[in-house]
Amino acid sequence: MRYSETEPFKTHAKRVMGLHYESKSGYLYSIGEDGHFKVTEFNSRNVIHDIIPSKTGLKQMIYDSNRAVFIIGDGEGYIYVYSCLSVINLAFPNIQILCI
Repeated sequence: MRYSETEPFKTHAKRVMGLHYESKSGYLYSIGEDGHFKVTEFNSRNVIHDIIPSKTGLKQMIYDSNRAVFIIGDGEGYIYVYSCLSVINLAFPNIQILCI
């Protein structure tokens, strides 16, 4: 088996900490130490959404396919939940659910 490298593209100013690719939509979801959560159209390499939930670096991202949500943790202990279904802002432990 042979692999060939395509031209790399840079969407984050600092290190990328998490990636998820959705093959049906062709979207690449990423988080970085620059504090950005980005949705990039993979083929065109255009950033469709650029959300800055945290001033500190985003450290961990999990995708829950049953609920269609991204759960993201930052460097200060905050958890952010992104879903297209609802917009809720809860105070404990500062969990935010936003529509993307």
